[in-house]
Amino acid sequence: MDRGTVTLPTIGVDQEKVGSEILDVEEIGPNRYRLIYSPGLVEGLAAGDEFELTDENAAGFNVVRRSGNLCAWLIFDEPPDFSAPNIKDLEARVQGMGGHLDGGTHRSLIFTIPLRAGFKAIEEILDGFVEAVEGTHWFYGNVYDPKEPAKPLNWWLEQR
Repeated sequence: MDRGTVTLPTIGVDQEKVGSEILDVEEIGPNRYRLIYSPGLVEGLAAGDEFELTDENAAGFNVVRRSGNLCAWLIFDEPPDFSAPNIKDLEARVQGMGGHLDGGTHRSLIFTIPLRAGFKAIEEILDGFVEAVEGTHWFYGNVYDPKEPAKPLNWWLEQR
């Protein structure tokens, strides 16, 4: 399999393209890709998901197969000290659930966590961090419909 990148649009609240993100992928077939790392801006995908590029929707892709991973974004109002003990502890707790830190920016961390860890366990860890660290927020990147942010995608119901 060839490794490479694809560029997908980032979509704003009004479903307009507001930017783009370059994603690391493995090409697994004609116009078909497997995501290597969870994205930091593109909604609806997590590491391991397979997708096809398309012009049929604003997102620029259709998911072909879900990996069973959840994408979680931790956002900081101000750039943190990423070597701080509380951040290292959070990373260790995510690893303890079988997840990992995929990367981030100067104000964010991007985690991939397997669905088998359970929503409750994931939410307890991330909610606990946000409660303890002022100026932080977290979101799932592939759980809610970007068009209707309160509506779950429910892809995980097919994983059971």
